[in-house]
Amino acid sequence: MSELKGPEFQTVLRLAFFLGGMLLFHLWERTKPFRSPSPKKRQLNHLALTIINSLLLKFFIPFSLVFLALSSEGFRLNLLQMKSFSLWISLPLTIILLDFIIYWQHRLFHVMPLLWRLHRVHHGDQYFDFSTALRFHTLEILLSFLIKASIVIFLGLPAEGIIAFEILLNFSAMFNHSNANIPEKMDILLSKFIVTPSFHRVHHATESQFINSNFGFCLSFWDHLFLTHKTIDNVTQHVMDIGLKKHKGESDLLSLLIEPFKEERQSRN
Repeated sequence: MSELKGPEFQTVLRLAFFLGGMLLFHLWERTKPFRSPSPKKRQLNHLALTIINSLLLKFFIPFSLVFLALSSEGFRLNLLQMKSFSLWISLPLTIILLDFIIYWQHRLFHVMPLLWRLHRVHHGDQYFDFSTALRFHTLEILLSFLIKASIVIFLGLPAEGIIAFEILLNFSAMFNHSNANIPEKMDILLSKFIVTPSFHRVHHATESQFINSNFGFCLSFWDHLFLTHKTIDNVTQHVMDIGLKKHKGESDLLSLLIEPFKEERQSRN
């Protein structure tokens, strides 16, 4: 598995899944959309934002989570020592553990006012499609990386599990934000295990009771376990408002970057 840990191979692998996911969900949304398609210019702005985020993350933090996993093997607070486990055990455990962390990180960004200022860039989108998964402020991306980095160091997570999780997180984020139409019975079945578009679309409804629900990104189990799961029927989801009240939902690049520094326009409570 050593070839998987090389930075060049990691970059190619992640980029291939990222571009493949974008193409897949773009075609799915255009052929079988759940709601009316969104403006293409907005999607291009979201893509530009994620490119800027990637470049700035590399500039300010010139190392990856995999590098941390490999270089922290002798760290004293390597609590779980999961690198010593069989890959068949450590890989799924790493994915489940990091997904659990992302669930609570997401809730934290809704609770703390300063963090909500960053996260409302994501919620300000008045449309809901795969490009919404790209709409995160640069500072939120940096903070999210630092949170995951701390977990990697302190718990001793294996590099293979981190690579698998990062690919899965990017792909599942585009999936559960996609404007893809999934048969309702299949969606209900899938949402018992994973976060589907209909499951996560509830989280983007304008009403605060729904904004503070369905925090999961990959596994839906956490929302069921911690009682943060809410549902909206598919008929209502077809016509309900998306985004934040009293928010214009700007999608030009400059507006997305300066949004956290504007006055609060809707509470998350």
